[in-house]
Amino acid sequence: MNRNSFYGKNENQNDSEKDNLYTNIKIINNSLNEKEKEIKELKIELDKKSDIIHDLNQQIQNKVIEINNLKEQINILNNDDLVTVVNPGEKVIATLFHSSDQKIDFSIACKNTTPFVQLEEKLYEEYPEYKETDNYFLYNGGKIRRFKTIEENQIKSGKPIILYVNN
Repeated sequence: MNRNSFYGKNENQNDSEKDNLYTNIKIINNSLNEKEKEIKELKIELDKKSDIIHDLNQQIQNKVIEINNLKEQINILNNDDLVTVVNPGEKVIATLFHSSDQKIDFSIACKNTTPFVQLEEKLYEEYPEYKETDNYFLYNGGKIRRFKTIEENQIKSGKPIILYVNN
């Protein structure tokens, strides 16, 4: 009994199976190489996207800092100004103060619902020397009532309010 018949195959069948196995191994290796190439390309793309995400996160952080700075500036302005939130029915008014001695030329933004006394306080913060004098204010020929609102005193935007010092 020869060796090929012992295994039930002849030598040609073994060579053919070997060729098929080698062909399959080449196909698998080629496929593996292609997949490794794809993986490398995807890693490069992922790195690029990661860099973009990092840059965008940095831009977001910078914008957040910028927004916080703007909020802080708004809070400072709101504390210095009498206009914080304008509700429905309210209007922003530009009040202009002048003094009879021509030493004051001052404007304050306020709402039509702001009591005049609050404007007077802001004026005295800017011109403290007038805090020590007996003053009254005229608008459009009439005396202003300190504890009435801008609207109740019929003060219009851009028209001068004159401070007079009683001697």
